[in-house]
Amino acid sequence: MTTGHCEDNATDRAVGAHWERQFCVMAADLGKMFTPHQLPLAAKSASAFGRADDGSWARWLLPDVTIWSAPGEHHEIKHKNQTPDGCYGLEVYRLDSLVEFARTTGQTVLYTIHDWEIAGAATSRSPVRNDLRHWFAADVRDLAQRSTKGGRGYSYVRGVRREVEMRYWTASRYFTPLAAIWSQEAA
Repeated sequence: MTTGHCEDNATDRAVGAHWERQFCVMAADLGKMFTPHQLPLAAKSASAFGRADDGSWARWLLPDVTIWSAPGEHHEIKHKNQTPDGCYGLEVYRLDSLVEFARTTGQTVLYTIHDWEIAGAATSRSPVRNDLRHWFAADVRDLAQRSTKGGRGYSYVRGVRREVEMRYWTASRYFTPLAAIWSQEAA
């Protein structure tokens, strides 16, 4: 059975890269300084390295974009819509890595979504105009505390489609418009 989700890694990565670039263009237009860690399209995910508690080497997935402008923040960017029951989901392994990165650095890490359906697109691959009003974010440390539901879903793990543990959050309850977050920072 095909669902249209996680079926063509190259195309999905290209769509993701396009929306990471659009996020960066939007940030630049708002006067923000940033580093996109995955652009141009990298063969592997961006990583940070250090020592684990036991002294062995540890690798953490880096969020896609770092905003250096004060107060500074990291963004894990996704281009998706809500599930039929109004949730956004994220792989548990990705959430755990992002939370560990936030804990270790003491910096804000946001799960940031461009909602293509709210933007008026028919599908995730349909062209749509970039607009700050179509972006939503939540702090990964808050998301790790509780979720609306769990489950299993498909994701690319090292470029291979696999079924993995997922967590889901009601979008209207857990996510804030990115415009509101950035306007609070400006104030």
